[in-house]
Amino acid sequence: MSRARRLARRLGPRLLIALPVLLAAAAALARGGGGQGYSGGSSDGGGSSGGGGDASGLVFLLLELLFRYPQVGVPLLVVVLVAGVVLRRTGRLDGRFSTGDGSLDHPASAQAWARAGASGYQLEALRQADPDFSEPLFLDFVAALVARAVAVVGTPRLVEVERYLASPQALLPFGEGGWQEVVVGSTELAAVAVAPDATRISVGVALGASNGVGGRWWRTSWTFTRAAGVRSKGPGEITRLACPSCGSAAERRDDGACSNCGQRPAPGEAAWAVAGVTVLAVEERPPVTLGGYAQEVGTDLPTIRSPTVAADLAALGATFPGFEWPAAERRFTEVFLALQRAWSARDLPAIRPLATDAVFATWRYWVEAYRAAALQNRLTDVQVTRLDPARVTLDRFYAAVTVRIFASMVDQTVDAAGRVVGGAAAPRVFTEYWTFVRTRSAATERVSCPSCGAALAAGQVGLCPYCGSLVGAGAFDWILSRIDQDEDYTGS
Repeated sequence: MSRARRLARRLGPRLLIALPVLLAAAAALARGGGGQGYSGGSSDGGGSSGGGGDASGLVFLLLELLFRYPQVGVPLLVVVLVAGVVLRRTGRLDGRFSTGDGSLDHPASAQAWARAGASGYQLEALRQADPDFSEPLFLDFVAALVARAVAVVGTPRLVEVERYLASPQALLPFGEGGWQEVVVGSTELAAVAVAPDATRISVGVALGASNGVGGRWWRTSWTFTRAAGVRSKGPGEITRLACPSCGSAAERRDDGACSNCGQRPAPGEAAWAVAGVTVLAVEERPPVTLGGYAQEVGTDLPTIRSPTVAADLAALGATFPGFEWPAAERRFTEVFLALQRAWSARDLPAIRPLATDAVFATWRYWVEAYRAAALQNRLTDVQVTRLDPARVTLDRFYAAVTVRIFASMVDQTVDAAGRVVGGAAAPRVFTEYWTFVRTRSAATERVSCPSCGAALAAGQVGLCPYCGSLVGAGAFDWILSRIDQDEDYTGS
């Protein structure tokens, strides 16, 4: 009997038993502190802040089947989904809420996943049609748009984002609004479809928000559409959410046209627009849950590597003369250790130049939550034992390298008096997939403050530490762009 058939026979019953959890579990919101994320948990109180548990492992194994053994994984997923429909119709599983076209729903659609597995999400076709497309930039745009759109639902400020909504009903899953402190915890490309008239992308998004009384966590799938022939905007433009045609932030005229360029493109004609949102799981929660811990999941799993990762790393030397893996490995380790120190100290200025805007926004949310609760997630004895290269991508603006980090640390939460209120004195051994990005500009390029002229370390948008002026994004060396837990990482 083949390995694939043995896996199918072993996992099939477990997947069917775990189906309600698979479809209802909330995704983790990444944060500092080894091997952990924040999640909404399960509705029966059995979830944990680590985003782990047996169901997560089953999800990973199902995805492994889909990509490595599609002849088994796709039929098995169909069986799981059919069982889910039966359970939902019999009232044993909560239904979903969707707006717009769900044809590319995040992995809930067997057809979407089968198409993605066979075509690599058609990502290469998109890059050929749009050489300016950058996955890191696009996901930053998604995070910025989701955060602003959810924050303005039900308010007059909705006009700020309506040019990026293909349907005025797209945000219905978020009710009448009133959401504050919206934080986007994770974004992941789920499927890409390139057609002669338009391109559609499905993105899995985990987000949370508060409404003054409590909090809510969503695991969602956002479908974006854009007309064929449109080129992506570059750094400093795509995340501004200004005029889709010229990028101006100027107010619109009474007729809705941009007061700067006079254009009034329909959503999707000049930039990506939200075609619909599908809620995969939603849960009422307190605004934050601090100091929760869960057993590590997936640390003993093999590293998921792109089959071309070695060749792709070698090719980086042609783009970045002098690039060598040992030096990159040292840089990744330095950033990892520096971020753990900054997280432990709740030092936002130290985090700022080492992470992209999306990562920084999420970490800032949790750091401020710890401060408000007079708690500190104290990380000590941090050790990195190994880095495995997993994936390399290169576009017009950025290079991205995903590595699996093998590490350990003592992870405890303490109160204002220094008393331990969570965690243990024994080190946590864990692994995570960290994605680092850097600009294609020379690593030696530095940013100068436009106000005082001080030389600044390379980094993203932030405040000058000398005079406090806003510094625009310039060239930067490798910084953190994304964190994936072992049980969640799919190699994309």
